[in-house]
Amino acid sequence: MFVALVTVVLAIATMFVKWFITVSEARKRGQLTEVVEAHNTVRQRLKLAVGAVSIVDAEISKLQRSIRGRQRKIPTLSQEYKKLETDAQSQAALARQKAELTEELNKKR
Repeated sequence: MFVALVTVVLAIATMFVKWFITVSEARKRGQLTEVVEAHNTVRQRLKLAVGAVSIVDAEISKLQRSIRGRQRKIPTLSQEYKKLETDAQSQAALARQKAELTEELNKKR
């Protein structure tokens, strides 16, 4: 009878141990699943951030090329501006002279 009782107690103890192991493994699997999901979420966010950085870098280099192109035009445009300014000054001087001559002619008549 004692042997039967020990056998039953050991069987019950073995079932409890197996149950605790199963519960522990299930909990660990759940935690592992959560960690894997968090890892995948972080990886996806990182991919999006890298993509955004690449887009911004491309935009920056495009704008830098545009700036360099416009900077090359500055000397030419400055020369054109100076030329137009001198032409405008000479035209204004000619207009003043014409006005003075017209005024003189009107006075002589």
